[in-house]
Amino acid sequence: MFKLLITGGAGFIGSHLAEIALRAGFEVHIIDDLSVGRRIFVPRAAKFHLLDIRSPKLFNLVKKIKPEFICQLAGINVISKAAANPAEDVSIAVAGTVNLLQAVKDLKIKKFLYVSSCAVYGESRLPAKENTVINPSIFYSLSRATAESYVNFYAQNFGLPTVVVRLTNVYGPRQTAGTIPRWLRSLDKNEPLILEGKGEQIRDYLYVTDAANGLISALQKLQGVYNLSTGEAISMREIVLALGQVIGQIPKVDYCPIPAGEIINRVFDSSALARDTGWQPQVPLLDGLRLTLKWWKEKVK
Repeated sequence: MFKLLITGGAGFIGSHLAEIALRAGFEVHIIDDLSVGRRIFVPRAAKFHLLDIRSPKLFNLVKKIKPEFICQLAGINVISKAAANPAEDVSIAVAGTVNLLQAVKDLKIKKFLYVSSCAVYGESRLPAKENTVINPSIFYSLSRATAESYVNFYAQNFGLPTVVVRLTNVYGPRQTAGTIPRWLRSLDKNEPLILEGKGEQIRDYLYVTDAANGLISALQKLQGVYNLSTGEAISMREIVLALGQVIGQIPKVDYCPIPAGEIINRVFDSSALARDTGWQPQVPLLDGLRLTLKWWKEKVK
């Protein structure tokens, strides 16, 4: 049985990845400081270690675990929070990632997966592909692009087998921060949903179990850099209407200015990952929103 170490594994995406990895036969270890993640999200069968990935204690812990596979998901997971505290963002995303790379570089690992963001492309021709020139235009994407460079450096200079996966917008159960959870809180309070601009911004939303399955596929089969997305463009206004279909009424909407520096349009091509792994997204948006709302009502309220 191979050991998989997931940093940030008590979080939204990491906890789903842990569940899928356990079903795939991995022995799963999770490192998380619970600053964002929640202990209750950690599967019972996973081994949990309470630790900040920037800690010097990481070295001894990793040597004790001796993982064959590593997935680095730890970091500030909301763009606005990264903008509000860029020093903390870069400390976790870059220094934390380097600390983890240092801890594993002399181990006989099979794969180091760094989960980056498709936001590194900035405003680009759509859909952005892996060979699209990156243009990080916000703090969040700048720290991810920098961490990617370190991962590539360790691959080239230490022979570390690595893969970088650039994730699109992910949504689903256990997500507690971001646009869709914010809208669900507004619905709970019978308040209007806040829509930036006219709601014409284009996004590419991927359901969380589809994201986790894609990450497992990348971990097992890939090296290099890959996008992970649906490749399907949808406007924020259309997402509001889809949410209305799920709840049975069109939500009330208030509009606000688009924040400075916001990446207006984000759609990404993940055909390379699909070609090289056989992965395909399985959950349509309406089904994903229904599952998300069901969890929200059962667990959050």
